[in-house]
Amino acid sequence: VFNQTYVEEGLFDEEEDNLQGVLQVFRVFKLARILKLARHSRGLQSIIFTLTQSARELGLLIMILVITGLIFSSLAFYIEQGEDSGFTDIPTAFYWVIITMTTVGYGDIFPVSGLG
Repeated sequence: VFNQTYVEEGLFDEEEDNLQGVLQVFRVFKLARILKLARHSRGLQSIIFTLTQSARELGLLIMILVITGLIFSSLAFYIEQGEDSGFTDIPTAFYWVIITMTTVGYGDIFPVSGLG
């Protein structure tokens, strides 16, 4: 009985995964339909035009954010390494840097040392 139940549950998981895949395909089609409606909206056309014209500058901005984020997250990790501040690794410190640079910060991770 246990093996039969296990097999049935395994089949149910496969069917559930297949259903999730089908739903994902429908979500992609829905997104394509919304993008097709952009032809009729002057506002969406202007946003798309602006993004395509400034793609190089946006790429540069993202690159600068990533480079400075890596530098400051490495510094923050090594400065706060001995403290109990939540900086457990460099990716966690990178999360803190990005959240701090783009918003006011969530307050879940913060430096506690004087240099931090």
